[in-house]
Amino acid sequence: MQVVVRVERDHEPTHVQALAAAATAVVTLLTDERFDEAVAVWEHGAIRKIVRRARGAGWDRAVDLGGVVVTVDGASALALPPAPTSPLPRRLVPLQVSGLDLGGDRPRGWAAADLAALRMAMTPVAELSTGKLAAQAGHAAHLALRGMTEERRARWVADGFPLSIAHPTSADWPAVATDALVEVHDAGYTEGGGAGLLTAVAWWDP
Repeated sequence: MQVVVRVERDHEPTHVQALAAAATAVVTLLTDERFDEAVAVWEHGAIRKIVRRARGAGWDRAVDLGGVVVTVDGASALALPPAPTSPLPRRLVPLQVSGLDLGGDRPRGWAAADLAALRMAMTPVAELSTGKLAAQAGHAAHLALRGMTEERRARWVADGFPLSIAHPTSADWPAVATDALVEVHDAGYTEGGGAGLLTAVAWWDP
């Protein structure tokens, strides 16, 4: 699945905003009946997600490919229906995969009292870029959607997929990861600590 985060020169989302927008775009597409067939085929294999960045005309051309666009706290992301990575649509070729590393709000802390419907935490073990962590956030939201009971999932969808994203300290990470209902382990395709690294966790209220 290709995910595109909008990063304009005069309107750059923060790191956490980009992660939230990417994750929300993923689950919005997964619950859109128009894409059920493509999603079903994709979920029988490796559910790889690739996050790109775009601005201006590049963003407009990507949006014209279809999929779903969401905006979370002023940050916009596009999720395209799953498709083979080769050949890649020509409109996506110029959009960079590497180099998406946004600042503004990557605090090292843990707010256990956060009551958002889905809570996600990202690894402090490896220094991963915004783009890489956006893909991991998308994986966590995806697995959470599939792991919820039908009733819980229906409420989350109806509420518009509220979620929170935290960056625990290394000291907090073991306890946070132990409580998680979803674990995301990196497949080792791109940057980071290699295949098997626990990159993101998620959980929700019953």
